[in-house]
Amino acid sequence: MKALITALILAVSVSGCIHNLDIETPIDNFPIVANTADAYTFTVLGNDANINRQDNLNFSTDVVVASLTISNYGAGDGTLRITDSNGEIIFEETLNGDKVVANAELAGKLPQSVAIDMTDFSGHIVFAFSAKDE
Repeated sequence: MKALITALILAVSVSGCIHNLDIETPIDNFPIVANTADAYTFTVLGNDANINRQDNLNFSTDVVVASLTISNYGAGDGTLRITDSNGEIIFEETLNGDKVVANAELAGKLPQSVAIDMTDFSGHIVFAFSAKDE
């Protein structure tokens, strides 16, 4: 399972390097989330999206790798934060332009929750992180 998630992260990172993707989806502003043991993914095609969500995580290791791709950015802003059990931020990125963050290792802390906040966001976001195979 970890190998599959790692492959997904790498595939998303590579495909995220392409600008102006022609993405079709039946539902704008509807986040798709997979939250399983030692893995989390979030994707949304925003069209002036206002999303504020926080998800509790189920990680058993502090060896975690993350990937974030924002493409077709049009407007708005936001933040993505991962915190540990003490509320300390161990990963944070702004959501305000096209970007690719690949293979970012978290700060050696056990992820406890993820918060994603967007205001009037237009663009495509794919975020994934999972336990890293050693």
